Amino acid sequence: MKWIQSLKNSAENIRADQKQSRTLRYAVLFILFLALTLALFFALRQWHAPELPPDGHATTAQHGFYTVGAGMLVAGIITAAVAAFDEEKKERPIWFCPLLAGGLGLALYVLGYAFLGVWPLGDKTILMVDMHHQYAPLLSELRDMLLHGGNASYNFNIGMGAAFIPTFAYYLASPLNILLLFFSERYLAQAILVITLLKGAAAAASFTAMAQYLYRRRTTSMVAVGVLYALTGYMLAYSWNIMWLDVVALLPVVVLAMEHMLRTGKITPYALLLALALFANYYIGFMLCVFLVLYMLVWLLREKRTVKDAAMGGVRFAAGSLWGGALAACILIPTALALGRTSAAGGDMVDFDTNFALFDLLGRLFYGATPTIRSGNLPNLYCGVAAVLLAPVYLTQKTIPLRRRLCYGGLLTVLLFSCTLKQWDLAWHGLHAPNDLPYRFSFLVGFVMLMMAAHALTQMEKVTPKQILGSLTGSAVFLFLWEKANELTTAATPDTAEKVTTSAALLYGNVILLVGYAVILLVRSTKKAPGAVAGRLLLAAVCLELVIGTPVTLMEMNANEYFTRQPDYIYNYGHVATDAALRRAEELAAAEAESDGAFLRMEYLPRDTCVDTALHHYSGLTTFASSNPYLTTKFMGELGYAVNGVNSYLYRSYVAPPDSLLGLRYVVLKVNLSNHPQLKKVDTITVMDPDTGERHTRYIYKNLTALPVAFAANATIKEYDGTPYAPFTCQQELYESLSGLTDTIYEPMSIQAVTGGTIYDSHFQKNSTGQGQFTATAYEAGQYFAYVDCRAADSILVEQYKEDGTMNNSWSVTTHEPYIIDVGTLQSGASITVSIDSDSACSGNIHLVRLNTAALDAHLSVLKEGGMLVTEKTGNSITGTVTAKEDQVLFFSLPYDKGWSVYVDGSPVETFPIATDETIEIDEDGNETITGDDDGALLGAHIPAGTHTVYAVYTAPGQTLGLLVSIAAALLLLIPAYRRWFRRRRTILVAVKAESPVPETETAAETPAETAKTPTEEA
Repeated sequence: MKWIQSLKNSAENIRADQKQSRTLRYAVLFILFLALTLALFFALRQWHAPELPPDGHATTAQHGFYTVGAGMLVAGIITAAVAAFDEEKKERPIWFCPLLAGGLGLALYVLGYAFLGVWPLGDKTILMVDMHHQYAPLLSELRDMLLHGGNASYNFNIGMGAAFIPTFAYYLASPLNILLLFFSERYLAQAILVITLLKGAAAAASFTAMAQYLYRRRTTSMVAVGVLYALTGYMLAYSWNIMWLDVVALLPVVVLAMEHMLRTGKITPYALLLALALFANYYIGFMLCVFLVLYMLVWLLREKRTVKDAAMGGVRFAAGSLWGGALAACILIPTALALGRTSAAGGDMVDFDTNFALFDLLGRLFYGATPTIRSGNLPNLYCGVAAVLLAPVYLTQKTIPLRRRLCYGGLLTVLLFSCTLKQWDLAWHGLHAPNDLPYRFSFLVGFVMLMMAAHALTQMEKVTPKQILGSLTGSAVFLFLWEKANELTTAATPDTAEKVTTSAALLYGNVILLVGYAVILLVRSTKKAPGAVAGRLLLAAVCLELVIGTPVTLMEMNANEYFTRQPDYIYNYGHVATDAALRRAEELAAAEAESDGAFLRMEYLPRDTCVDTALHHYSGLTTFASSNPYLTTKFMGELGYAVNGVNSYLYRSYVAPPDSLLGLRYVVLKVNLSNHPQLKKVDTITVMDPDTGERHTRYIYKNLTALPVAFAANATIKEYDGTPYAPFTCQQELYESLSGLTDTIYEPMSIQAVTGGTIYDSHFQKNSTGQGQFTATAYEAGQYFAYVDCRAADSILVEQYKEDGTMNNSWSVTTHEPYIIDVGTLQSGASITVSIDSDSACSGNIHLVRLNTAALDAHLSVLKEGGMLVTEKTGNSITGTVTAKEDQVLFFSLPYDKGWSVYVDGSPVETFPIATDETIEIDEDGNETITGDDDGALLGAHIPAGTHTVYAVYTAPGQTLGLLVSIAAALLLLIPAYRRWFRRRRTILVAVKAESPVPETETAAETPAETAKTPTEEA
């Protein structure tokens, strides 16, 4: 019985030791948590920044949540590292490390946004720049379509109408967008926050899963590199480009599936994941495909392979890639055809040159690099100081084959030079220089560096202290040289030098981080502690770096661009009032559908976003999307709407001639117009904020001169060609081409130069110094408009004075997006003054005109006679009746697209573009070549004389082909399933046959009746 007692004593001792170990662990956790929380608390209280609330400090909720959460996170990991001294080694399940990485990535994002003051801990959202103006409204429209139905091919609520597939492919195809359905429209910003957080967590889990597969390690070191990948400088600085994040998160698992395919020959997972990435966002997906080609070259070269193995790998890669592309063809083919009509179409290779010094590029890898948010000369490359320290270790580690080191080092070099060499940079962007947001492929730099870091971490037991100390020394020396070089550059050219933050805090902060990581690596390489301890300490250091660096980056983004406040976006009663007014306008239009038709186009001023039409779900004249046809954007700019010259046209002011021509029937305003020649107030909507008692009023006006969406017009419209920089001239030419009348719609004012320049007709020259001022006096009472175009100016001011010389109103004109300003109804003797400021001489155009109402009415009366009465409108079609006096042209105020088919009385008629970009080239023999006549701004069709039923329907070009290709590719997925079923069936049959008794003899009498031959068969 002594041995039984001995076992009991041993068990009690073990329990006592375990209890003592747990007590020690809890004590360490509490001390670390308290120390870290207090340190962060006092550090945060010392942070005085304009981005924080008026008292210069974070709110109590922000402060408490961030400090307590950050302290618990880091202290918990360090405590786990202490506990690892006593833990037994055990194999973790395959999902453990990716799940832990995803959880930590999510926690770090939450803490960063908490520090920023994102709702509900503050009043901010994560909406910024185009996320506010473009992406969120489009997501709102997608949510509305998912809930209430919508057409997959076309959408009338994006500008004047737009092909929906390319818009969906670029902005809305993320599978996570289905989560929008779980949030009310009021909480759109919160839905976007949740989706962004999940994409960040997915990136961490994805990279960790890839690392543990490639390097056969299920350790916290792999978790650390995964967390770094989720919070790179690219992910944070471009986090507001939510549609790009899917591909960044999917990249590691696509590479994992590719490696798995090349090892095992199983193509299906790779094809499916690649198809998902291409479906989620074709643009970043294109960069992913380019990278995969480079990665395939690395795979071929990183070790010796037989010709047969290399060829087989190449065949698998080609087959899997083509299969993945084919699966996504339903979205890729229509999008590719549509992109040919955007501003991004075409492009030429630039001359060999560099974007910046390579020395500055390497500085972007360190902690504290200022984020490039929208524009800038340097890419976002930061992926953790640990990755910088481990890169030289990887390249010098002899236990890693030299071929492999050279291949991955060469891949990293190609990516770095792609940032600095203009030709390579342009190639990554499809030969089209991006409009802001440079170096959109730069996330690949961090990906490759972290791959190298993960591999180096698996070899730490064989790394020498000399390698670690050498890397530490080299990195520190670079930092000090970088600081000195930038001091000299800034001193030499203070006005033009790239401002690179190299403050003492940044410099020594990086040195401290480098030393900290070096110590952890030395502990591991010299075996002073178990690998689990070192791995957890590394993870704690990574989390500490990110828990401080992430809020700092977000604060810098807020200081440079500004995160939208929650009360300023949807979550307010002003938005409710606007939405109610727009819905009321729809009710009014429905009530008078018999006279005005079922197609309604309206607008709201002042705009909330650049795509209010999508945000409030109505058809109007405002849009901003990369998928916009360029010639439509150009045409709208020529008519005097605000355009960026690339992909947006915005409604900024009511102007009767163009608005009526494009069928704008209702306008919702915040101001109450006492009297207006073309606008009639038809209703008023008021919504009261129950908390503050504030009343939000919207006034609904009907445009009495609006034309229908289509009307019969003069055939000369086919020859219309606008005049650049002269919107009033363009409108006159357009009306003359449509109606056949020559009545002058606008009468120009006589403009004189007051000071600082000269003017001839409408073209002005401003002197190199001082302000240029120009004025004109109204000679007759009426409606007056102004248009000033000078993109070289610093500022433009339009002022309207009464007859007695007192100023009545003023407008600050945007220099980069000029538009027509309604200066109001002036009496004779009133004046308009235009002031232009710039540091140097500049020139431009000033147009000041009076509207000739009678002439406008004459043109409109002719066009209304052939107006189409819309009887039915669906998501992609319009049906109505039109009466044409003779063989005419049916003018549609819809963007031209080859996907439109028009039927007159059931028979198809020819469609053609209006306002083409036609050019005529004459060769040496005098032969003419016409180009650019197959595309244009608006849709036209031929219509014979008489009264007809017109049916216009849209089908996206390439939509049918894309669907067929995707269906065919999807059917290939059945082949492996069929093969497995066939093998299983054959196995079962063999087993059954083996179990069945076989008789020794078989007689005719034992033959089954159904198989025995009949006399007839024998005959």
